[in-house]
Amino acid sequence: MAWWCQWATILGPMPEDVIVRLLSDAISHPSLARGVPRSEVYLVVKNPADFHSRAIASGARELSVLALGDWGHTAANRVCAT
Repeated sequence: MAWWCQWATILGPMPEDVIVRLLSDAISHPSLARGVPRSEVYLVVKNPADFHSRAIASGARELSVLALGDWGHTAANRVCAT
């Protein structure tokens, strides 16, 4: 029997300079601030545009547009409203 999974969760530890490149002015530089994220958690889904649109419609703030990343996944960065 074969199992097919529609999505997966990935934890991506990231160097500080990569975080700054991805999120630019959306956050303080991680080396200068306590509590700034140094990793990301993202879902791999069949329809990332739909998931991204729903997050924005639910109040999330877009940090980077949905685009194909150099690691091969289509992704966007956003932060949930507080």
